[in-house]
Amino acid sequence: MGWGLVGTGMIARHFTEDLRSVAGAHLAAVTSRSFDKAAAFGAAFDARAHADLDAMLRAPEVDAVYIATPNDTHFSTALAALSAGKGVVVEKPLAMSRTEAEQLASFATEQKLFLMEGMWTRFLPAMDFVREALRSGAIGKVRRIDGELAFRHLYDPGNRFFDAAQGGGALLDLGVYLISLSLALMGRAETVNGRWRAAPSGVDMAADIEMTFGTAQARLHCALDYEGANLFVIEGTHGSLVLQAPFIAARQVTKTLAMAGRGLARMPGGPTARRAMAKLSRLAPSVPGLRHQLFDFSGYGLQFEIAAATQALAQGHTQHPLMPMADTVETLRIIETIRSQGPAA
Repeated sequence: MGWGLVGTGMIARHFTEDLRSVAGAHLAAVTSRSFDKAAAFGAAFDARAHADLDAMLRAPEVDAVYIATPNDTHFSTALAALSAGKGVVVEKPLAMSRTEAEQLASFATEQKLFLMEGMWTRFLPAMDFVREALRSGAIGKVRRIDGELAFRHLYDPGNRFFDAAQGGGALLDLGVYLISLSLALMGRAETVNGRWRAAPSGVDMAADIEMTFGTAQARLHCALDYEGANLFVIEGTHGSLVLQAPFIAARQVTKTLAMAGRGLARMPGGPTARRAMAKLSRLAPSVPGLRHQLFDFSGYGLQFEIAAATQALAQGHTQHPLMPMADTVETLRIIETIRSQGPAA
């Protein structure tokens, strides 16, 4: 499977480095707004550089395209790739609005082409463990989810994080992970509420998200102006599962069956906490009700998503069951619902 890469930034580099460990797939081509950058990237990773997107899409060695460009370019780039008959994986968010996502999904279905949002967290080994634990009733019936994802960025109105025209805001950049993961585990939300705080540029600097799933409730928070604990806690009637920080790249899941264990599992993120949790992991057998499951892997963690998409493409599928387009559309609907309520005073 020859992958064509659009973009040469940090995520593009992570993608390419992790692609090396995926059997049956390789980087065939790359393009960027700057041909010099594309040429340097291609030379570093043994891929052909193209001066523009159309040229890369015409290349017969390109079977599928990974889009790793700014948010505001996702829709047009994905539409061009699908129009060229290529399967497409788009770095989150797939698009800047529910309407755009629906248009892409409809077109991909009509053309019988693969389309997926690159929500890589869903494909991590830790998530396989969590899904099986919930399926088997290991922590009883889920009654609550608590999730936080916050990374500090210095405010700059021209930076993509704070520019609405570039798809900025905490919800599109970070909230998508929290919402998408909740939907993956619980299904469609019955109710959605939220509130957000505006940056000086008007985009959402931080947001609180509340959703209900029957008798279960999710309380989620994302922000661009501080470093958060970045845990994802799933509480059941008989215990809890904690995806340790940063949960979007989880390499450890803590399973607790006692109240003391739950308190330890909620220890905030950061270097000090990670060292403490590592020490606690070694002591876990002696701590009643507390167990750590480790999922160590090389690279950034995109290889699991890439392998899943590569296999789905090779088998002629138009979607992947772990990341269906319906969840992408629903995530964007939830974000729009929260934003429509206006910023907090």
